[in-house]
Amino acid sequence: MDIDGNGMIDLEEFCLCMAKHVAAGRAQRHAQAQTSSRHGLSKNQLREAFNYFDKDNSGSISQTELRQVIQTLGVRITEVEFKAMLSAIDSNQDGEIDFQEFCGLLNSFF
Repeated sequence: MDIDGNGMIDLEEFCLCMAKHVAAGRAQRHAQAQTSSRHGLSKNQLREAFNYFDKDNSGSISQTELRQVIQTLGVRITEVEFKAMLSAIDSNQDGEIDFQEFCGLLNSFF
């Protein structure tokens, strides 16, 4: 999970891991999926991973939803670290992560 080997799991690494985890569990249903993105996940797989985070189906990942997933995985980060990670991917600074920002995060990581 610690891709860059710095001893910490940053948001990009966390999101990538979650996206691959969700996509791997349902890959059979997406054999005929749309063209793959640069990181090997189809648009359908990216949407499925995004929906895993977006528990209330609002079309964006709220801070509460992101915290719940992070806590469920046992990742410990401070409030300052959380806000910094959110700010890094929340390009429109609305306090939530929409699908485009989620995909942008994964695309920029690779």
